[in-house]
Amino acid sequence: MTWAGALVYLIYCEQIGSCFKPFGHSHRRRRGKPLSDALVWFAGFPTDEADDLEELRNRLAHDYTLRGDHPDARVFALHGSSQEPVLQRVGQNILVGLPALALRIETELNLKLLLLAEDGELLCHHPNGLAGVHQRFWMAILGPGDASGPI
Repeated sequence: MTWAGALVYLIYCEQIGSCFKPFGHSHRRRRGKPLSDALVWFAGFPTDEADDLEELRNRLAHDYTLRGDHPDARVFALHGSSQEPVLQRVGQNILVGLPALALRIETELNLKLLLLAEDGELLCHHPNGLAGVHQRFWMAILGPGDASGPI
């Protein structure tokens, strides 16, 4: 896997967090943290790990680096297999297992979204509702075997 693929997965999660939240979730949406919120709400990440992945997304998307600007900044290293943990902290370094991240998003996050949608517990907080999500992102959450339209 490449960093570009990881960036696409993280952007996908960011868009999910900017549009949806679980009904009755005890955590409020954090302003400016849609990626982190999506990872916490739908993929079961602890907040600190989700925030680390949001920092990784920002670095990859904005300055294409795994190192911060100042000497004490954390350094990300991308590695792993699908059997490795998604994140491991080693001192100031954060090791990110890209295959494990992709697998967690493809399975846990997407399954949670589907189950919440089927149960009517997926809330859309996009300003224009589901129609706004569809118009802006051209995406929908479909039920199993349902190609007729979004839930």
